[in-house]
Amino acid sequence: MPPIDWRKNAWISILCAYEVLYKEINKSMVAAGCVDLATYDALLHLEEAGSSGVDMGTLSDRVLLSISGVSRLVARLERDGLVSVCRSAENHRVKLVRATEKGLQARVAAWEVYRGLIDQHVGLVIDDREAEQVAQILGRVVPSCALVGWSGPKPQIKCQEGQGGG
Repeated sequence: MPPIDWRKNAWISILCAYEVLYKEINKSMVAAGCVDLATYDALLHLEEAGSSGVDMGTLSDRVLLSISGVSRLVARLERDGLVSVCRSAENHRVKLVRATEKGLQARVAAWEVYRGLIDQHVGLVIDDREAEQVAQILGRVVPSCALVGWSGPKPQIKCQEGQGGG
């Protein structure tokens, strides 16, 4: 019998756990009347960016969606009043996205449900020491994932006068 390929098994376990947990938690959040996980993720990154907002490309990188996927998400969130979109005063080709007060409130309200689901699906299976080890290991594999939220520099981009709320 050939030796077990633990690295391959780890990779498959990461993919499987992500796929199953994402779907289950997302379904539970929507059933509880909260925003879905894609919306939560976008609103969290927009909240961290502050009143400056972020451009669509940066948001796409942070939420791990394609530009077209982010465009559809942002269009839905703008229609729902959770974000505002405007053109950059410095570069009219750049669209800036900001969370609205309604969006920030939706994210905060969803956190309590999300936190409970994390505890239910992860906290009941692994203890704090194991959770720390998993976080540290995955942080070494993908250093940008070692961050708790995004804490990079907040761009000082302003909207063109008369465009977009904020």
